[in-house]
Amino acid sequence: MPAKMKPIRSSIGSRFLRALLAACTLALGVAACAVRPYNAPLDAAGPPADYTFAKRLPRNSPKLFVVLTFSGGGTRAAAFTLGVLQALAETQIEVDGVSRRLIDEVDVITAVSGGSFTAAYFGLFGDNVFTDFPERFLYRDVQADMVRELLSPASLLAMGSPQFNRSDAIAEYLDRLLFEGRRFADLSSTGRSPYVILNATDLNTGATFSFTQMQFDFLCSNLSTLPVARGVMASAAVPIVFAPVVLRNYSGPCAERSAQWVDLALAERNPADRRFHAATALAGYANAVAVPYVRLVDGGIVDNLGVRGSIMSEVNHYGRVLQMAGAFSPQALEQVEHVLVIASNTQTISERDWVGQQADPGLLDTALALADATTNVLNAETTLLAQQGFDMWAAYVNKQRCSACPKVTVDFSVLSFDYLADAAERERYQTIPTTFRLDRDTVNDLRVLPARMLNDSPQFRAFLRRVQAPAIGMPAK
Repeated sequence: MPAKMKPIRSSIGSRFLRALLAACTLALGVAACAVRPYNAPLDAAGPPADYTFAKRLPRNSPKLFVVLTFSGGGTRAAAFTLGVLQALAETQIEVDGVSRRLIDEVDVITAVSGGSFTAAYFGLFGDNVFTDFPERFLYRDVQADMVRELLSPASLLAMGSPQFNRSDAIAEYLDRLLFEGRRFADLSSTGRSPYVILNATDLNTGATFSFTQMQFDFLCSNLSTLPVARGVMASAAVPIVFAPVVLRNYSGPCAERSAQWVDLALAERNPADRRFHAATALAGYANAVAVPYVRLVDGGIVDNLGVRGSIMSEVNHYGRVLQMAGAFSPQALEQVEHVLVIASNTQTISERDWVGQQADPGLLDTALALADATTNVLNAETTLLAQQGFDMWAAYVNKQRCSACPKVTVDFSVLSFDYLADAAERERYQTIPTTFRLDRDTVNDLRVLPARMLNDSPQFRAFLRRVQAPAIGMPAK
């Protein structure tokens, strides 16, 4: 068992926060004319606006539908989710008599914050995520790199402009470091990689904002030309530490703004219906004169698992979540037999040195404790609602099928540090800080942990039995 780590007190690191704020303050006194790379309008020349389920789902078995959800948590989450991908790459299943890696049957990855780095890299570069991503990101002191980037003369000059902020500077750094200038037109475009959904939070509405064309239709905007790095940055833009990532909201008309399901949900005004809340948020984009900009921050604020607001989103399924209409055509609904959802929850708890002290906790410690409580409750509720949503979908599909037809099965596996049986090991992982700097041994431990957790998961084992597959790392018979 590795030695217990000493956790860092703040969620990103107080020194990092002070350095970022200092960089921002210095930039205020410098005049510049930098302009951020805004999202393009729908009628802009370039790749077609097709970053949708229909155009980007991989060409794999129609009998299986595999969804991975990657939570937030900085490098901790990025390393853990890479371990999930590695475990699936080592798992052989049999599809129509042919042995295949389970990772090749993954259809969707929906990600938030730290998990978005891994998801986007895999969506762009495939199996290179296993060889290149650790050295390029996980083992680097990305936190120090970010500070240096913000304090560079070029960034200080650029941040003197009202059209460029510190998140724009970090997005440009990530574009160079990881994503090589790739756009959403390049993401999930090979027919082999899963459809990747990056999720942020709309600061205007408090709703999840997914980087999909279905969401961008409500901005009358073409997602395809936007740099992937900006989507990842928006997903990870922790408020105060980072500035919001800003998008343009264009004047219409564009067809999606008059979507029938939105008008119907607004007319019914049923607060118990999730469609009403989604429609209310979307209606705010309709007047682009009054709302010319959309400001995005960390997606974990409203959904740290990246599941309710994306794969179960009214927006991404055209108002028909029960049918999962975005992901499944009528023909696909008839063919699917087994659904596997693996939800990676790398939520941790902050240090509690003040518990045994007479003095009250300070403002930062109090804020962290409240954030822990809120996020943990939200994660539990999100997991339960997502499981119920998939079960309701399966019941709907099975009801449409003939009595002799195979029924859809759903296995929902949650990977959480809370499930670790050993108390010392559980405490160790639960106190790994949310930071963009971890030592190599900790990263490696996080990478190998998911394989063991999946083998211990009753839901994952049930799925393997359904597809007659051995445990992770064992050859198929």
